[in-house]
Amino acid sequence: MTAPLQQISTFDDLAKLIQVDVKVMKSFAYDRPDSKRYKTRPFIKRNGVIRQIAVPHSTLKMIQRRLLLELEKLYRPHSRAFAYIKGRGIRSNATTHLGRKHIFSVDIKDFFDQINFGRVRGRLMAQPYGLSNSIATTIACLTTFDNKLPFGGPTSPILSNMICSGLDAELAKLGRDTGSFYTRFADDMVFSTQKSRFAHQIAQLVDEDGVGKIIPGPDLDQIVTKHGFTLNPAKTRLKSRQDRQIVCGVMCNEKLNIRRELRREIRAILNAWQKYGEDKAQEYWVSNYGRPENSSFELSLRGKIEFMRHIRGENDETVWKTVQKFNQLTSGSLISYEPPTDWRAELERSICIVAAESGDIKKADAVARQGSGFVIQDGLIVTNAHVACYADGSSVEKLSVSFRDLAFGALDVELLRSSIDADVAILRIKDQALATSLIEARALDFDFNASTEVGATVTLAGYPNHTDGDTAHVAVGHVTGKSQYLGLELFRISQNVIYGNSGGPVLDDRGKILGIAVCGSGESDAPYTVHNGAIPAKAVRDFLFPPLLDPPLPT
Repeated sequence: MTAPLQQISTFDDLAKLIQVDVKVMKSFAYDRPDSKRYKTRPFIKRNGVIRQIAVPHSTLKMIQRRLLLELEKLYRPHSRAFAYIKGRGIRSNATTHLGRKHIFSVDIKDFFDQINFGRVRGRLMAQPYGLSNSIATTIACLTTFDNKLPFGGPTSPILSNMICSGLDAELAKLGRDTGSFYTRFADDMVFSTQKSRFAHQIAQLVDEDGVGKIIPGPDLDQIVTKHGFTLNPAKTRLKSRQDRQIVCGVMCNEKLNIRRELRREIRAILNAWQKYGEDKAQEYWVSNYGRPENSSFELSLRGKIEFMRHIRGENDETVWKTVQKFNQLTSGSLISYEPPTDWRAELERSICIVAAESGDIKKADAVARQGSGFVIQDGLIVTNAHVACYADGSSVEKLSVSFRDLAFGALDVELLRSSIDADVAILRIKDQALATSLIEARALDFDFNASTEVGATVTLAGYPNHTDGDTAHVAVGHVTGKSQYLGLELFRISQNVIYGNSGGPVLDDRGKILGIAVCGSGESDAPYTVHNGAIPAKAVRDFLFPPLLDPPLPT
């Protein structure tokens, strides 16, 4: 299906499409000098560097915003681009690199400045966009300033992503070919790997006056140059697990967090406000953090706490205590944040160890197996088919489940139904009286609409490598990506799915099931494939609860 911009060919067509007077649009596209279209002002970055922001004339800004709506209908974001895209951001970008052995970051120098009128016009005329010469030329005229994308123009972000689509595709392939994973957030490009070191095509260690220095590899540098950009050597960083791994301001060693310096600033300002009052807290903020005297510490503090909340997520004790302290001090609107719940403490009652013992030594896959499972309605148990079944779909001869808090040992179960394709199985406790009296009340609830988007907070539960006496393994992490695996649509999580955890539940931050753990982690030097995968619950909803059988499932 073609976008409206692809269906028009003339200047007048474009003016009509975005509902702007032809004479007005012509004035801002071709007649007015830049000084009458933009006003520039300095912007001091956190590191002290001064950047010029070009603010478009109010009428031109209106035109650009209407163009933006049409460009959004045209643009299909690359999966590795995370900036300026609805549903993506610095949190989801950092999540894709969570818990990796090494993270290598490089930065494009003067990003917007390197995208000029000709590049914008040429990209819009090229495939897959294919806009007419007139339309592409007019859009380029309306969206560039001083022959570059203005830092401050509403259309600059999406045009930069469109320009970088080829760059993203080539760098993503370079990552796949060398066992690493690539993402880009505006001008920040990040590679991460589980290998012992990066391939030389991506990062190299060189000797500079007797000191080792990390530089971009030849393939990485060549691809960036090919696409019309230059890397900034001052912003090349390699961090390993023992270092603070920071991606676009977000720490991502084991879990997502804000920088230590920001946490300390929030805590210090709250303490000053509580101890000395509002006026002294304002003075403290201005003098200790170099802020303008006419700025508000309370507004800044509120923004920083909201940022902490965004990064750390819901159901977080640290965020809860910080919000509570702020709300007690402010005379303005309160920050809304639900108190953390302790549902994870009760989770062990609802998950079980699944044991499968083959009685047919002639089966090629006749082995003893152990997995995890969880209780759903009617006292039924969900696990993976590869735990309870042979490869041909038939049931392993002896199946049992054990709940750690039940003293009478393993309960015999039978296979009710399974799907080898979906790798999911439902087990039924043979002693139905016991299932009714003790197991049904342990059922977990599903949320088939819960988000499995990158960055969503998730909890993995189960019994990896279980031996007698072990408690359940409950680990909090995040969704890190999506994958295809043996025909399954999976989402990847930051927690390790170790042998024995297959079939365990993956839950959202309210304790609702959103997936089933299925695919284990890999620490080998094999290229990046699918590690720590989970089946979305909504993908197997009809299998779990057949429309004609729900509720209840037959006995």
